[in-house]
Amino acid sequence: MEQTKRHRQQNSITSNNKKKKLSNNSSSITHLEDLPNEIFYEIFGYLDFHYVYKAFSNLNIRFQNLLNYSIHSIKLNISSMSKSTFQYYYTHIIIPNKHCIKSLHLSNPFIINLIFKPFSFSIISNFIQLETLILNNIEKIYLTNILKQLISLPKLHSLVINSVDIVRCNNKFYCQLFRLPTLKYCKFNIPEDDHYDELPFSINEYSSIKHLVIENNIHLKKLDALLSYVPQLHRLSIHQLNQSFDKETQIFSSVLKYLTHCSIGKISISFDEFELLSKNIFHHLQVLYILKNCDEEYVNANRWEQLILSHIPYLKIFDIKFNIRIDNHLTVENLMNQFNSSFWFERQWFFTYNFRLKMFNFPVTIYSTRPYRRKYYKLYGDRRKTTDLYEEDTNIDSVSHVEIENEKIIIDCVNYFPNTTKLTLWNDTINISEYSLSTTLNQILPLQQLTTLVILDCYDQFINIIELLSFAINIHTFIIKFTVLNKNNLIVYYQCENFQLVSNRNNIKRLDRFYYGYYQEIIVILVICIHCVLKIQRKLNLIE
Repeated sequence: MEQTKRHRQQNSITSNNKKKKLSNNSSSITHLEDLPNEIFYEIFGYLDFHYVYKAFSNLNIRFQNLLNYSIHSIKLNISSMSKSTFQYYYTHIIIPNKHCIKSLHLSNPFIINLIFKPFSFSIISNFIQLETLILNNIEKIYLTNILKQLISLPKLHSLVINSVDIVRCNNKFYCQLFRLPTLKYCKFNIPEDDHYDELPFSINEYSSIKHLVIENNIHLKKLDALLSYVPQLHRLSIHQLNQSFDKETQIFSSVLKYLTHCSIGKISISFDEFELLSKNIFHHLQVLYILKNCDEEYVNANRWEQLILSHIPYLKIFDIKFNIRIDNHLTVENLMNQFNSSFWFERQWFFTYNFRLKMFNFPVTIYSTRPYRRKYYKLYGDRRKTTDLYEEDTNIDSVSHVEIENEKIIIDCVNYFPNTTKLTLWNDTINISEYSLSTTLNQILPLQQLTTLVILDCYDQFINIIELLSFAINIHTFIIKFTVLNKNNLIVYYQCENFQLVSNRNNIKRLDRFYYGYYQEIIVILVICIHCVLKIQRKLNLIE
């Protein structure tokens, strides 16, 4: 007993000494360069390596060594740049760090072609840590070669491919995608022309993909064959599902035992065909989103009730938005009354409708109104516009993410969002001149409750963001896209009272997606986030 007591006392003394030591050391850090290398690697991990290199590589010997001999994961987002610039970047960043690259985003066809050279010259096989690859604007003549080379990547689990061309037939590309051995997430847009070749069903070749996003249009028959390759699929998203070219009744052979989420942007198949599809692949479905349709049978409540009871018994979220043409108002009322049975009430699935034009044979939108699906709310500059959530029926209390397009809509907004934790602001919102940004925003949402702030297209209005951060003191995730600061204003930022306040007491733990920044701009961000840097430092016990 006495020994245990002494042991606890010793632990308490040791713990207090450590805390005291950390406190003394952390208070002694007065310059950014006083931080140890591990902290800079932690910071760099949240930034795109291209801009880190551009800002710090020529600063001094220490930073040159940090960047040239990195042992930490690197994220690269290479958009448009000149050929000469990329050649330098390729030689001094990509080649020396190829074994550390974890995420790679390429959009320039020239760059893609340079990295994915023929096998004997390609370096992609050396990217042994690569987990996420995004390829945009790929020319069709290079698709086959690129997909062949990806097989050699041992850790690739997320792939996004967007073809800039329309291919004659995309079947061979589908088959190549499904041969990638470690892939879990796949999103592709490989549009094909009107020529139709059937995709063969899989016999003994299966993919590890669990989340599939199909952004090109796909025919029902090809979808059935495609799904035979992905038996482990959990989530499926389809941009547009079309009828097959032949008019034969579709017999579905694919069975998906793990599919729980399905989203279809636009359906051009009959409800009879949709029922056949549902009977085979939707048995375990829990979430179903269908956004557009012009077939009146899709708003037949009795058919939906029978289909769900018989073949989609585990469905929890049923979110629809159908555009149909109705002859008169009475027809709409009759359709909507079908959704008032106990079946719909028990599940708390409710629906309403919206007239586009008040005339005979007018288009009507019928959509779900359940509040638990309305987590996102966008305020547009033009009040005549509406969101996909139909803001007039959105349950405000359920909204956790608000996006604001410009300052006028904030001033005109009559709603208050009490449970908002994420805020996205566009540049026109940040440029408020007549009113204080924080004061205006606080009238529609609680700033102190925010945990995530996203800034889109910030052009030299960072002083307003600093003011906002001084009120939104619980922000822990700070995301900035496209920040351009006037160098002449940097001294103003440093000297303003809010800047000093924010840099001392903010709770930012994550800085993400920072593009187009130069050295001075990055320093502004890092100084604001210095508080979180010291927290990381204490946590890792790195101060000596």
